[in-house]
Amino acid sequence: MTNSPSQLVNLAVTTTLERLVAAYFGWYNPSYPILHEKTFRDKFLNRHQVHPRSNWHIIFHLVFAIGHWILGEESEAEQSRSYMAARSCMSMRMLESGTLLTVQACLLMGNYLQKRDRPNTGYNFIGIAHRMALGLGLHREPPIGTMEDTLSNERRRVLWWIVYCFDSGFSITTGRPITVSGSFIETRLPRNIDDSVRRTDCLQHSSFR
Repeated sequence: MTNSPSQLVNLAVTTTLERLVAAYFGWYNPSYPILHEKTFRDKFLNRHQVHPRSNWHIIFHLVFAIGHWILGEESEAEQSRSYMAARSCMSMRMLESGTLLTVQACLLMGNYLQKRDRPNTGYNFIGIAHRMALGLGLHREPPIGTMEDTLSNERRRVLWWIVYCFDSGFSITTGRPITVSGSFIETRLPRNIDDSVRRTDCLQHSSFR
């Protein structure tokens, strides 16, 4: 039984997307572990069930933009298409209710723009991620009563230190003041826990208003 043209197109698109995801997690995420790989891949497989207004769609498109950049096989227009798709998903609404998804999205957007020679715009997005991280209390250790989910708390620590390193590193490079003094940070350095262990659903529900 032969595949229909539409099935062949869908297969080709899926294969391309999987290559971009593999490039992202193979080359980018080990250096900047912003995303939890298993959580992303599970959601990627069920992406048609994700709410249309979820900030996850920003991450979805930015993973492809970064994957294109890593592979270097596509034109700049192809990279721009993924970036513009991510940008079109952004709105003022995402700033009104901070979540860890939004922090992740702003980190990815900021770092991608810096790599695409748009440092000041990237710096602004990193700044948004930093402010949201502070609002979510990522600079503090979780209360003792919430320490049951070790992996989720480790992911929070990882995310905080990436935010801090991105913001501080850019500030030092450009001669700008560092936003937060180290004396205000209580968050411990993360341990080396394999991100493929299991899902971290509670990360999706942390928020402030």
